[in-house]
Amino acid sequence: MQEAQRRDEALLETVGEEVSAFSVTRVNLSHNKKPLLGPFYPDRQIRIFRKDKVTFKGLVHEFPIVHGRIYHLPEDYYILHIPSSKEFWPKKFTYYAYLEAMEYYRHKARSRLRRALWRLAPLSTSLIFVYLVVRSLILREPLNFPSLIFTFRLALYESLVNTLMNLRSKEESLRAKMIEERGLIRLLKLEE
Repeated sequence: MQEAQRRDEALLETVGEEVSAFSVTRVNLSHNKKPLLGPFYPDRQIRIFRKDKVTFKGLVHEFPIVHGRIYHLPEDYYILHIPSSKEFWPKKFTYYAYLEAMEYYRHKARSRLRRALWRLAPLSTSLIFVYLVVRSLILREPLNFPSLIFTFRLALYESLVNTLMNLRSKEESLRAKMIEERGLIRLLKLEE
């Protein structure tokens, strides 16, 4: 851990003070270790950052808010993301979907069509899958068979999250709104 921290600090010193965070390509792998293409590549992640220039709300699958310049490392630098075991996946899938449904008041998507499909979940699961595949084709993202399987899983996940959001009580919705606006870290007073 200390070696990684020293390396990160050296990298920040190399590019200078004006960089607040580094974005690195994450290569997602299927269970048989083949790269996932389509909506899963390129998958850029903020992985090295100055603590004083980045804030997190503490929500599931949130992207950090960077206050300053982001330096995008070339694709020669990447991290590999190896999925959980097939046996563990359904449990993890359900757990994260539940957490996400309890923490987000409403999902934000640029596309009205995608928001409408989420609203119709679970009836729209297959349409969410088609939407994700067509979007990849329009963006000229290459697709391979493993990426189609994981895209279907993503459609299932989005459908489950939005179904749970649609079934929340009024009290749970108000709690989710407060968590999304203020952040779980701040509400639990976990900030430094």
